[in-house]
Amino acid sequence: LSWGAGGMILGLLLGVAVALGLSVSAEEPDLRRDPRYLRLEDHLLSDDWEGAEADARALILLHPGDPQLHCYLGDALLGQDDQEPAAARAYEAALALDPAHPRAHEGKILALLGNRDFAQAKLACERAIALYPEWGPLYRRLGNARGELEGFAAELEELEHALELDPRDWLAYRQRSTARLIAELDLDDAERDAHAAIEIVGEDEASLYDNLVEIARRRKDYQRALHLSALAQGAAFRDAQVEELMVRRVGVLLDMPDTPQHQWLQQAASEVAFLLEAFPKNGSTHAQHAALLIRLGKFNEAIQANERALELYGEKHPRSAKVVRQNNEVLRAELERRRALGDGQER
Repeated sequence: LSWGAGGMILGLLLGVAVALGLSVSAEEPDLRRDPRYLRLEDHLLSDDWEGAEADARALILLHPGDPQLHCYLGDALLGQDDQEPAAARAYEAALALDPAHPRAHEGKILALLGNRDFAQAKLACERAIALYPEWGPLYRRLGNARGELEGFAAELEELEHALELDPRDWLAYRQRSTARLIAELDLDDAERDAHAAIEIVGEDEASLYDNLVEIARRRKDYQRALHLSALAQGAAFRDAQVEELMVRRVGVLLDMPDTPQHQWLQQAASEVAFLLEAFPKNGSTHAQHAALLIRLGKFNEAIQANERALELYGEKHPRSAKVVRQNNEVLRAELERRRALGDGQER
């Protein structure tokens, strides 16, 4: 799961309160006049998570009974790496002050999902739905949790409910498209959902092209996959988006057979070299490096690249890590087979 950049996190959470007709301004006049309060919001909107955290903590010392400040602290922590448990505690502090606070419910759910605590995320979704049964995004989040706990059929069930409540929820369409791809369901259905999301939000949302690229790749329509990848990179506005899109493009290039006119493997090697230099801490970069090394017959080096990918994936990307581990098992088995045949050299 990717939660988006700063403006997106704060914007989504602020939008919760607006959609439910609730005030998002603090009630205490002294707090509203405090320059740190406005600065705090500016920090959140500009992705300055550490600055936001510092201001939120300072203001909480002065106004410990304001649930919104605890939510802002949660937002600031949620934007930082590996701070999901602390973010969840901040949102819980807000809920202790106001058990019906919608932003606190949404934030806690996001933090639990980010920490892969799916059982607690499911319970948190169910509690929030009991308070706000018509709030469609809650069913999307419940779909995330149930999908991990119970399988894709459960996730699709919740996404259907989300779309019944809001037929223009493009995030639900995107999530359903992704779920269909991961479950290896019908590609046409996954494609329809991806296009439905694009029709709603427009063609400038780079993340919407991810699934279309993958669909074209599975259909072996590599030229279309490359074209869609280029469109996605043109629409990308965050470094993280560009990074993931370039990694995906390398995957397409590695799938393409070389021809006299096009040396795709050489192009893939060039792009992998760039990714390793530009994004050395991206696990998928090293996984694609391993895929390149496999194409080149360098199995031992591929195993090492996969091991580096596993280090970087940690526990946050279990599906990707599972694939990498399986690949290494296959590579080690092949090397063992070659040694048994007296052919230990890599080709």
